[in-house]
Amino acid sequence: PCHRVIAADGGLGGYGGGAAGCGVGQEHRRDVETVGAALAYDQASEHFNRGEVEAAAGYLRTAARDPAYRFRAASMLARIARARNRLGEAIEWLERAAEAPAPAVEASHGLLYELGDLLESSGEEARALAVFIELQAAAPGYRDVGERVAALSRRQAGQAGPGKGRP
Repeated sequence: PCHRVIAADGGLGGYGGGAAGCGVGQEHRRDVETVGAALAYDQASEHFNRGEVEAAAGYLRTAARDPAYRFRAASMLARIARARNRLGEAIEWLERAAEAPAPAVEASHGLLYELGDLLESSGEEARALAVFIELQAAAPGYRDVGERVAALSRRQAGQAGPGKGRP
């Protein structure tokens, strides 16, 4: 028999009967991988709700490998990292989440706002400004983005100083 085994950790195991003779098409393989990501995401939610954050993070990392779950899983991993004051790691997870399709436009805006906020609080003001400008273009009037763009722009201009960075 030819079937994909889902491992106890929510990841995908090997093919029963050997992959070479299976004739498993790319589409079927993709469906099986998405099922594995869905199971991993469900397991992560259960562990997280029980306060088992480290176990949840492991399952979230598995789910984040699948584009269909990347946005949600990477967003949760970013929040876990931020809560642990691992700002660099949180930024990396938010950036990965931003590369994936969001489940809703509002979720995308919220994620970009969170990324910009985290970049600003980490001292990466130029990158924060870029994220907030992108968000402002996509959602004019979103929260306090206009004010943040203005403030960051003023600070960036002040850092350039007279004669610096200008022809």
